[in-house]
Amino acid sequence: MIVYFSGTGNTRRCAERLSEKLGEELHELSAHELRQPRSSRLVLAAGERLITMFPVYCWGMPVQVEQYLREVPVDAAPETEVWMVATCGDDIGCTARMWRGTMEDRGLRVRRAFSVQMPNTYVCMKGFDVDKPEVYKAKMEAMPARVDAIAAAIASGADGADDIVPGSWAWLKSYVVRPWFKAFKMSPWKFYATEECTNCGLCQRECPMENIVPGNGGRPGWGNHCALCLRCYHRCPRHAIRWGDATDGKGQV
Repeated sequence: MIVYFSGTGNTRRCAERLSEKLGEELHELSAHELRQPRSSRLVLAAGERLITMFPVYCWGMPVQVEQYLREVPVDAAPETEVWMVATCGDDIGCTARMWRGTMEDRGLRVRRAFSVQMPNTYVCMKGFDVDKPEVYKAKMEAMPARVDAIAAAIASGADGADDIVPGSWAWLKSYVVRPWFKAFKMSPWKFYATEECTNCGLCQRECPMENIVPGNGGRPGWGNHCALCLRCYHRCPRHAIRWGDATDGKGQV
């Protein structure tokens, strides 16, 4: 089974291709599962493997995904194998180490971790923007072969080192920058809609956390269950959604 969370669609694209190559069942995590993991259940048949897929946010697992993997009740044999496939713009820091510790605490047999470079989507800090068109194109063209190679490695079941791109200063990014980021740069309260908003409701319907509701004048309002995935920002057909002034002049994917 492939269990995945996708923000803007990068992980979904990879999950769908991996599912096709391996013949694995796909399960996209719902807002309910992510918000209340203890009230759901992950059931794996004997001999079934678990492939967890998610985007890397600030060199770690999305907060809600990490909570889900840590807390969801799991019905699985002790020998159940678990794999990680993470999508990232450039590198993943110590995400694989964090994931490995979480899954080992669940008593599962942890296998290999993989990363797939996909188009950058984070635009909420100065210096961060979407990729230039030629970089976007190159990443999308490389994705199928990369996912196919991961599928072959998982299908073979062979042991080996994690096939990831940790990047430079991985420990600093994941264990120093990430906690600061979580404390000060993940607030949903900086989101707002400009006058370009037509109250179409697309952001509300698209939000994977069901975190957006009609606010003043029918424009969207954001609750406190935000994953900061930026699907609302990137999906808006009028480019009317902002996160403070950090997204001014930034692109969409």
